[in-house]
Amino acid sequence: MRKNSVVLEDKNEFAKTIKQLTKSKTTFARRKAIPALAERTTILDIFQKLCAGKTQQSFERLVATHPAFFELAQDKSNQSRLSLLRSNPVLACLADESGEVVVGGDAYSVFEEDGVQSLNRMMPDPEPEPEPSPGGGSGGGVSTKYVFTELPPEWLVQSLPCGPWTVLPGYPTKFFDTPIGGRNVLVQLWKGSCPDYLGHSAGGVGAEVGLYNRDAWLPDTFWWPDYDHKKAIGFMLFNPKTNAELFSASSSVPIWWSHKWMKFPSYDQYVRDQNRNVPPSTADYVLRYKIDGRSFSW
Repeated sequence: MRKNSVVLEDKNEFAKTIKQLTKSKTTFARRKAIPALAERTTILDIFQKLCAGKTQQSFERLVATHPAFFELAQDKSNQSRLSLLRSNPVLACLADESGEVVVGGDAYSVFEEDGVQSLNRMMPDPEPEPEPSPGGGSGGGVSTKYVFTELPPEWLVQSLPCGPWTVLPGYPTKFFDTPIGGRNVLVQLWKGSCPDYLGHSAGGVGAEVGLYNRDAWLPDTFWWPDYDHKKAIGFMLFNPKTNAELFSASSSVPIWWSHKWMKFPSYDQYVRDQNRNVPPSTADYVLRYKIDGRSFSW
């Protein structure tokens, strides 16, 4: 256990801390008032310092201060481990720079799938999703009998970077730079099967469309959510076997990240309803999306 680790007495304190972190959009700014997080440096703190760095000198100083984290981030063989935080962003508020969260004397790594699954099993039940949920896209769907999710909310991940390392098996990504609304941004996409470790959190069969800015000092490694310049974003997943929509996502307000998944049991039902007339891989669905009125397809 590291001296600076966040140490939670037991599963009950872990669940209580998670609830405190996720109860409001301002929680991240006030998280240091939570006793377990006071005087602790977490992965989220490091990300925020990196994003705020205005000079190469400040960046190099940060690297020197937190070498363990950046050795991980810059090691191509290990970069994919950071992608686990994408579906579990609240854990970035609890993990120290080595990726450890300590609960009841046991250390769990948020960079390892087993560690994330163990922590997820201790999570409190999620709050019911609002309907509609304007922060992450809503609307569309082939039938009300299918279950969808748009967790996590957009605000919960806006401090976390993405990058070419943000990939998971069965869930490929694509990215490109393009002008949107008079500014150059990086668009990152995902589609296919995003893991859902417990069945009631983020993940399922679906897609994501996100707007990012390349980091000034690590432009090919870290891309920061462009949440200061939100746009109208929506998408539709198209079944090329039936020439029909699988489902769509849209938002009534500007956003920087549109995401939506059909839960895996619902997708299994959809496959049966379509008499298995579906693509051989969920990554083969066609993603048709719009950003600020511009149409794209993948």
